Amino acid sequence: MPKIFAKENPVTRIPVAGSWICWFFMSIPAFMLDLEQITKVISCGNLLTYSFVTACGLALRFRERET
Repeated sequence: MPKIFAKENPVTRIPVAGSWICWFFMSIPAFMLDLEQITKVISCGNLLTYSFVTACGLALRFRERET
């Protein structure tokens, strides 16, 4: 990771530069896509995330039984 993502606000301890960079790159598609497309992408991302978490949970459960 670049060093710019490590710079924090001394009071709030929030990575301000990283937050602004992420905001900038996420705002571009948000302004270009309509709300229906954005909700479909978010739904697919959530489904993929939950699928990975479930698969990892199953893998860990069966891995513990082997040892």
